[in-house]
Formats: sequence, C-alpha cells, structure tokens
Amino acid sequence: MSMMLLRRALIYLAATAFAVVPFAAQAPAASAASSTGTLFAITSAAQTLVKIDPSTGAFTQVANLNTPNQPQSTSLVSDPRDHRLFALRTSVTGFDPNTGFPIFLFELLNIDSQTGLVVANPSFTGAVPQTFVFDTSSGTLFGLTQTQVVKVTPATAAITPVANIPNPFGSFIYSMGIDSASHTIYVAREDISGPVGTNTSQVFSIDDSTGAISPALLLDQPVRQIAVDGSQLFGITDCCTFNLVSINSSTGVTTPVASIPSGLIIQFGTGVDPGTHTVFVNVGTLDPNTFAFISSLLSINDQTGAESTNPLTDGIAPEGFAFEAAVAVTAGSIIADLQNALTSGAINNHGIANSLLKKLQHAAAARSGGDCAGAARDYQAFINEVSAQSGKHVAASTASQLISEAQFLIANCP
Repeated sequence: MSMMLLRRALIYLAATAFAVVPFAAQAPAASAASSTGTLFAITSAAQTLVKIDPSTGAFTQVANLNTPNQPQSTSLVSDPRDHRLFALRTSVTGFDPNTGFPIFLFELLNIDSQTGLVVANPSFTGAVPQTFVFDTSSGTLFGLTQTQVVKVTPATAAITPVANIPNPFGSFIYSMGIDSASHTIYVAREDISGPVGTNTSQVFSIDDSTGAISPALLLDQPVRQIAVDGSQLFGITDCCTFNLVSINSSTGVTTPVASIPSGLIIQFGTGVDPGTHTVFVNVGTLDPNTFAFISSLLSINDQTGAESTNPLTDGIAPEGFAFEAAVAVTAGSIIADLQNALTSGAINNHGIANSLLKKLQHAAAARSGGDCAGAARDYQAFINEVSAQSGKHVAASTASQLISEAQFLIANCP
C-alpha cells in the first residue's frame, strides 16, 4: 500500500485517542442552508455511491461500486459540467508467490453522476495519484502523487507531470484544493513526524497551466486538510483541537471561522458548496461500548461560522465527499467556455474556434430578440460542427460539454 494511504490510516488512529462525547450531549444546531447542487460520497464498507441530503444526512443510493476483490474507492472529485465523478479504486488482485505480498490494482473510476454508470475504469501504471482536484475552467483533472502534481487523462489514467513537490524524509499528510478561476492548485503538507503537539503544515501554490510553484508557506498552525471556496483557502486544524480556519495564502496566517464541537473525530475528505458557502466535513464518534464508528455530516458556513451536525444514514462512514455544483448555462456562458477551451488548448485551431464563435454569437442575438427557432438553428449548426471536430481539433470531453450546453439552450429558450 502507498505511504500516503498508510499515513491516512495512522492519522485516523491517532485521532481516535481523543475523548468522544455522544451527539445527544450537544446543543441542537441550525439546519443547513439549501444546497445549490448535489453532495456525493462513496460509503467505506458497502462501496456504494450515494447522494447525501445535507439537511438530514439521508443517503440515496446511486450505484453499487463493489467488486469481488472488495475494493476501496477514495478521493472522490466532481466535474460538474459533464456530470462526471472521478475516484481512485484500490483492489487486491492476488499475492506475489515469491514474497507473499499482495498485488494491488489501482484504477481511475469515471462515473456518470446522473446514472451511476462506470463509463471507464482505466488502470494506473507507475506512480499513482492518491488525491484529485478538477479545474472547472479548463476541464482538467489533476492528481497528487508522492512527489508530483500531475495532469490525469480520465479515459486512460495516463499522467503528465506538472510540478514537483518537495518531499523530504519524514511522515507527512497531504491534501489538495483548487481555485479554478485562477488555475491555482493548493497542496498542504502536514508534518506528523514529531511528538504530539509539534505538527507543522506548509502550503504550496501551483499554477496548473504553467507548473510554476511557490516557495513553501509555513502556516501558523497545522491543518489536516484544506478546502477552497471561490478564491478563499480554508483548512481544518489539527492537534489538538479541530477548527475551520481561513488561510491567508500569502502570509500563512490562519483566522478562526468556526469551532468544531469537542469530541468529534475528523475523517479525511471535505466538500464545498460554493453557492451557499458551505464546507462539508466528515466527522463522527466512537460508541464507548462497541467502539463502532458512527459517522455524521458537519456543515459549516465559511462566511458566518454557522454549523449543523446530522447523523448519516445508519451512521455509515463515507470515503470523503464530492460536491457537484449546479451549472448555470447561458448564451454568454457557452461563449466563455468556448473561449476558455481555445485558451487552454482544448480547441487547437483558431479558424475552427472563430467559426464556432460566430454561430454562438448569431444564436445569442436571435435568442435575445425572442427568435427561439432561429437560435435553435444556429445552436444545431454549432452542435454539428463541434461533433465533426470532436477528438480532432476539439478535445472529446470539451466537445461533449459544449454540445450538452447547446442542447440545454435549445430546450430552454425564453
């Protein structure tokens, strides 16, 4: 098993050493704000993809991801425009006859979030990313191996180095976040090699389009994991009280946002609903009699600090969260997506981009004038051209996104 997964296990075991209190002992909390998308998780034991109602903690099953190899699927992340979820699935496929060590298979699950269908599950070869982020501006999946931030091709699980992360000898916990608007990936590294109470954390900022990496930024207190809401970086503090803090990505200074109730054990995996500024945290308690872990969803408004805790269905622990934000498609947003695709290289021919742009501009003009039939003809012509260029001068994933958006605009004309 990779060192990163072992470190996750170690930090979880260390966390269970803290005292726990029953949920009944806590004061009632305000209900969570209305969601602006869908919160997904994969349950740790059943390996079931579920939707979670943030206001109640109730699960709705989407798909069974289990296999005869009893896999563990982790590091769930969302591509909201294409309704795709990505996760790392780890399975033991056998044992080496010479050493007796298990043989691991690492796959990148590509899941249709609307149907639960696994549309692809290519295998990683060589270095394996243990956590992922998705740049919604460029439509690119990134991962973090032990030493590198890498670009990941979803259909093949091929990785391309983006930036090297300094990885000196020691015990570290890593987490990732991304500000898609500025194409900035944040990598937090927590050093847990010293005595309890001496942990430190550093944050690296990486431009995912150029690979430029900032010098290590030492935070004024350790954080176990990070999350990004818009352009603001947040963290869950570690050792020996847990709080949500905002992080100044220039100075490393942290500012308290909310105190996480005493006795809750923090699990790995956070999610963010940018529409309601809600950070979702995977927490729980231990039953003092059975020592069973009872999992709950902690929702914190990162602007006001308001929080609520809701037990999850049957107390089942999820392997982290992925929030699929609702995507608003407009005549202007599809033009912006086309221009971003040209900038990122997802469209690699300026002549084709200009031809597509003219069709979108004509459609937008017809739409604004109330000519839905004319707009539909222009959008259909756009769809036809994009389809013809898919996999050629327009990346297949980008083509799928643009076609879906154009179809939405045809079906939803005022």
